[in-house]
Amino acid sequence: MKEYETRKDMFLDIIINYENNNIEEAFKIIKDYYANRREYNVACRSSMLSTEERKKLLDIREEYEKDRALKRVSQNELEAYKIFLKEKTFNNIDKFMELHKRLKLINMSFFNLDRSLSKEGLQFLYNKEEILRIKSNALDYINFYYTNKEELDKLIKKDEEKEVLLPLAEKTISDYLNGNFKSIYDYCLVRDCDQFRFKKYIEILKSFNSIWYKKYEEKLNESKVDINDLISTWKNVLVGIDSGKIKKDNTIRKYDALDYFTDSKYSYETMIKHLEIFAPKEELIIFKRFLVENRLGFSLNDKDIEKIYSSKIEKKLMRDKNGIPIPNTGRIISLDEKKAIIEYMKTNHIPLNSKLFDIAVNRFVDDELEIALARKK
Repeated sequence: MKEYETRKDMFLDIIINYENNNIEEAFKIIKDYYANRREYNVACRSSMLSTEERKKLLDIREEYEKDRALKRVSQNELEAYKIFLKEKTFNNIDKFMELHKRLKLINMSFFNLDRSLSKEGLQFLYNKEEILRIKSNALDYINFYYTNKEELDKLIKKDEEKEVLLPLAEKTISDYLNGNFKSIYDYCLVRDCDQFRFKKYIEILKSFNSIWYKKYEEKLNESKVDINDLISTWKNVLVGIDSGKIKKDNTIRKYDALDYFTDSKYSYETMIKHLEIFAPKEELIIFKRFLVENRLGFSLNDKDIEKIYSSKIEKKLMRDKNGIPIPNTGRIISLDEKKAIIEYMKTNHIPLNSKLFDIAVNRFVDDELEIALARKK
């Protein structure tokens, strides 16, 4: 802090700095010595200054107060004041939403707007009439919100969905439609996307009449379900789940995902969607339990299949005394056998999926998959 021999020297230094455009320095001296406005005014009158010097100091103090006040008003608030200086009283939903969107662009809402109306900076920016107009129009806006809160909250939420969720929804659904996915269930598994969120995205696309909803509907229409065929398929699946499958050695194994897709042309998602409509509750529970126990892996694209062909697959390995598999002691699946299993899945319209392929390999090794009969189904 700068030191002065007398108080008069300090005040004269303020005037000199201000007149030489060292305004920040002048304001700093005021802040350091006389931040309190009343004390400043009293000191001016009792410091042996001329009338002209006292007037200059009081004018400088006004500029200092204005500067302090304006620094407490954000640029966003200044923009909001401009909006409401021009606005007239309104009383309809459309007008509110128009203003809401304009304020949102400058990061203002009725919550922070209410607080900002009491800011000191208003008096330095506008005359009394303008301040009254700003406050009146802004308070009309705030009061209108609270009077119509329920309806406006729905519109604001929809507005936010359009801004934030609509792009995500369009990206997700376009990814699903453009990908080689057998079902939404399959997509969500591969993309680690929650099925509830996926359905929410569909609803958002529908509410905004998005082109991607129309494309999604087109895909659904392409695969409309024959309900009678689906019910008949379900009855066969239900018998399989309940009774299991008889192996060649006459033992019974559990009905699994490969059995399901061998017996059914319907995706998990399509089946459960319709079971929720027509199936008894106990049958729906049985199928949901089956789905939990028979989750699918990821869809196999051409690159994945090439990787399968080039990698070593060994089954039924011998184990050491600790139960750890011993490499190179099992049954090696040859390239021709891998190709035959993939061909079997394609021919029988079984989804090319990592889990189903693994089951098919195990079934083949156990001599329970008739590769030679692949084309006779």
